[in-house]
Amino acid sequence: MNISEFRQYAKRWSKGKDPVKPLFPLDRLELLPADRKRKTHAVDHRSFIDSDGYWNIYPIAIDSFHVYIVCPYCQQIHIHGNDKGHYEGPRCPHCFTQAKNYKIVNISKKGRNT
Repeated sequence: MNISEFRQYAKRWSKGKDPVKPLFPLDRLELLPADRKRKTHAVDHRSFIDSDGYWNIYPIAIDSFHVYIVCPYCQQIHIHGNDKGHYEGPRCPHCFTQAKNYKIVNISKKGRNT
């Protein structure tokens, strides 16, 4: 989903039993110009490529069952599983079959909440 769709999704689910909790202010993401379908994408500058060539991604939001990240390949929001707060580790991107897996990094362990 694009960033606009995610904002609506998070707002809708913020009042439920299992609210989507932001881990990073969405207004700090870089927004890219809308594409031909008027979809706005985002870039999270906290993400980086490690020495092994893998993207390390920090989550932007979480709930009890999901972790939400900005994909470095397609700049859209991807949803991955969250097993009671244990979301870190390698994941397969949803957008490109030829893309390398990326690693989701736990913010609290790395101390990078900026």
